[in-house]
Amino acid sequence: MAKTPHIDDLARALLLPAPTNIAKYDVLVREAAGLLIDCGLADEIEVTEPAMSWRADDTKLYGARINDAGREATATDDAVSLSAQKAGNKKAQIIVLMKRRGGASLAEITETTGWLPHSVRAVLSGPRKKGYESSRAASDAGSVYSITKSPK
Repeated sequence: MAKTPHIDDLARALLLPAPTNIAKYDVLVREAAGLLIDCGLADEIEVTEPAMSWRADDTKLYGARINDAGREATATDDAVSLSAQKAGNKKAQIIVLMKRRGGASLAEITETTGWLPHSVRAVLSGPRKKGYESSRAASDAGSVYSITKSPK
């Protein structure tokens, strides 16, 4: 029998409002919430308080809550890979894979995206155009690509 989550557990999983020690970065926290949703690591939920929302439309406020994939991703690198595989945007999947400790091999990226190696190599210039700094290193598994610095 599955355990029903306690209301305090659900509240702790909410990304907003930001803790007081990072509240001055509110805009960045809201942007990060959107990125986590895009990567499949958080779910968008309807909320009632503006402080809990990362975005709004004409009638509703939307917050973000860490999901199982997000909790797993904080535990191991393999979970980040699994979460990336579930994400809808293949370019976002590549960035998530490259941000892992140790980066991602060309074989891992092609397996995750379903693209041919030459297509992956062509897309790898995209993160650089968005301000990411990346590196390529040779290994026994072939080329390994890593994000070394995220855009400011």
